[in-house]
Amino acid sequence: MSQLMTRGEVACEEHPLGRRDGGWWFDAFRPDNFKAGSKLWALNWARVNPETLITARQWAEEALSYLLQWGIASTLNVETSWIAVRPAVIKLHVEARGPGIASTATIQGSQMPDATYLWKEYIANPLRARTA
Repeated sequence: MSQLMTRGEVACEEHPLGRRDGGWWFDAFRPDNFKAGSKLWALNWARVNPETLITARQWAEEALSYLLQWGIASTLNVETSWIAVRPAVIKLHVEARGPGIASTATIQGSQMPDATYLWKEYIANPLRARTA
């Protein structure tokens, strides 16, 4: 499930603000073209309509497709629905079955956790430096 909760790379045409964003820097060095994370975080700017649910399902399936490719699961089923409209909350019901897994999970949320602080440069507080 961490794959769904991690901020994956989104291309310009997929990003509602028209820019390439997200992803993990190490993905560029992976020999198997595996991409960490999902694009679900980019739905923060999406409208509440059926197309957004279709996109959410497709992006969740894409993020979990490695379960099928690596033989961990033989079937993967993702269902999406709206829990609330204001604020917009999407529910994902994920079912994976196969030789290495027999699991069902339900995930619901309005947005991904904000981890932008991890990417910002640390700048010491000059007032604290003077008082120390």
